[in-house]
Amino acid sequence: MAISESGPTSTQVARNIERVRKARQLKQKDVSDRLRAVGRPMLPTVVSKVERGERRIDVDDLVSFALALNVSPLALLLPPHGASDPYIPLTDTVETTLANAWSWAMGRRALPAAPGEKASPDKQEAYELLSHSQEQRYVKRKPAGRAVDVLHDEVYRLVGISEVSSDRLDEGFEEHLNEVRTWLDRLSAEVDQTAKEHAKLSRETRQWKVEQQRSSDAGDE
Repeated sequence: MAISESGPTSTQVARNIERVRKARQLKQKDVSDRLRAVGRPMLPTVVSKVERGERRIDVDDLVSFALALNVSPLALLLPPHGASDPYIPLTDTVETTLANAWSWAMGRRALPAAPGEKASPDKQEAYELLSHSQEQRYVKRKPAGRAVDVLHDEVYRLVGISEVSSDRLDEGFEEHLNEVRTWLDRLSAEVDQTAKEHAKLSRETRQWKVEQQRSSDAGDE
């Protein structure tokens, strides 16, 4: 009997643990042994209860299961890519598309207010401020980082529609293909520019070291 107060994410985690375990061709005892090895002992009977939704797991359990099953914690929190239902509940009152959920969880995009919408620039900025490391934010502000970010999304969309053919989708495929090529060219140009800037910095650093050495030698005379 499933725990009555469990929300949709708890239910999804239970399903994913069972799905991944079977995909790994592991028995519940195997998972129990692996959990013990990562410092979270759990009997096979308890693993069974988790999979049936009869035992709630906390965040420490979640990380331990992810370690034991050799997957990202996100692979246990969300439905897998390609799941049949394009809309998923995150809480009892928040629902979004599968693509939006993964993008949000992976730190790429703030969750929009409603499916089909985009988060406002202010919300996206606030999301990135505390979702990304300082290094990530720095890279994303650079032209090359921006190009990578956009290219990722465009390639994702391109691959998503590449396996379906219709007049409307074929036109969309060509548009995305051209967009990907444009951003590839832009990324290439930005990478070349980054290389030039680095080469210039290296020359200036070497020159500075030479001048410092000359000053030091002059002071010793």
